[in-house]
Amino acid sequence: MPVERAVGPAGFLIRVSKTLAQVDVDIQLEGRTMTTVILTPKTNTASLDLANGGASIRGGLGAHFGYPGERSSLIADFVVTQKAESTPFRGDLAAWISPSQLVLDRQERWLTPELVVTTSIIDDPAEPVTITFRTVNVTFATLTLSSGANSAVVDRGYEIGTVQVAPGMTLQLQPATPTQDGQVYLKGTFVSSNLPKVDYAGAIATWPYSLYSVSARAND
Repeated sequence: MPVERAVGPAGFLIRVSKTLAQVDVDIQLEGRTMTTVILTPKTNTASLDLANGGASIRGGLGAHFGYPGERSSLIADFVVTQKAESTPFRGDLAAWISPSQLVLDRQERWLTPELVVTTSIIDDPAEPVTITFRTVNVTFATLTLSSGANSAVVDRGYEIGTVQVAPGMTLQLQPATPTQDGQVYLKGTFVSSNLPKVDYAGAIATWPYSLYSVSARAND
């Protein structure tokens, strides 16, 4: 459920995703929506320098995403000015408890114009990475890889409309550590309506170990 906050002439409509590490903030001045800020672990701070009529806001926002069951928050440090009156704010605009299996990032890779694979990175480097294959409107396969089971061979093939996946597709997880990026590597052969054969061998998702360090603060 969205949360509304007001500081002088500035209004904030805050929406927190139930599964993804993401918070969206609509910022208003004197009732006019000026911008929408989207904060994620990859982009967890935003500068504010907005004006409308006789009102302005300058400063920043930051997001802290806690581990499952821990406190997360939207942190603010700004000054709202209306005519000659200034109102400073520094602290939490909103707080919530992080859900279990929080997804820090989702990355898509189109293997053909009709086939996309999505990799969901969970909030703990020891947790599974979920990989989903879908056509435009059909999800037909979901696999998980983890540090304890970091490879998979898909023995069966798939045929969904004009999309085909040949048997023998392989996936390999390289877990993220302080000395290497996390990566999911895929090798397979695919067919779509305008491409009779696509041999793909490469990464479908890459992320740094720092993604798991998702604390942030507002800009100074």
